[in-house]
Amino acid sequence: MSKSERYRWQFAARFRRNSFGWRSQPAIQRVHEAVSEIKRLARHDPVLGTGGSVLFLEKVSAALERVDSSSGALGKAVNHAIEELVSIVANAPVELS
Repeated sequence: MSKSERYRWQFAARFRRNSFGWRSQPAIQRVHEAVSEIKRLARHDPVLGTGGSVLFLEKVSAALERVDSSSGALGKAVNHAIEELVSIVANAPVELS
């Protein structure tokens, strides 16, 4: 079992389906926390960071689907998060099969 399979992501428990209700500020804060956690670990283990990036992308849509994003702040936070995570995935030293 690899290190990436054993690590328990802190943000994953907070990104459950409809976990934020309609409030956007807690959701924005959690997005920033998730990206910080992923970036921190990606500095030491790029493959682990890539796994966290993919997990974030899998969970973010369901968790934020009912959040009020009329101000655009949530969309901006998620777009910024995706931009940062794409660079982690793109720079991961993984062999293509």
